Amino acid sequence: MKYLGLLLLSTLLSSCASAPKLTKRAEKVVFMRPLKGKCRVIKEGLHIVAFFNKRSSDVLRNKLMNETAILGGNVVEVVNLYRGSDQVIANAYHCPLKYIDDYKKILDGQ
Repeated sequence: MKYLGLLLLSTLLSSCASAPKLTKRAEKVVFMRPLKGKCRVIKEGLHIVAFFNKRSSDVLRNKLMNETAILGGNVVEVVNLYRGSDQVIANAYHCPLKYIDDYKKILDGQ
């Protein structure tokens, strides 16, 4: 029984060690703060938690992007990041692609 518990614990910990893979739709999700009225709110207060490990930021990022894509969104706005607890509160939006492209051009200085 002791070994079964150790096996389960090691399996659980190893499953938390790597970031979840991005889905095809999630690869198109961007992080930005959209202007009011330019995008449709999909979900406010999206709460993501990752178990603490060396790659927590990757885990949180990929979870946010995957969850936003599942909800039908293409933009994530991080509202609050709880340092030390690996929790993020974010909003998910669906924005017109032209708006996102224009935003990226501004960031690139074009």
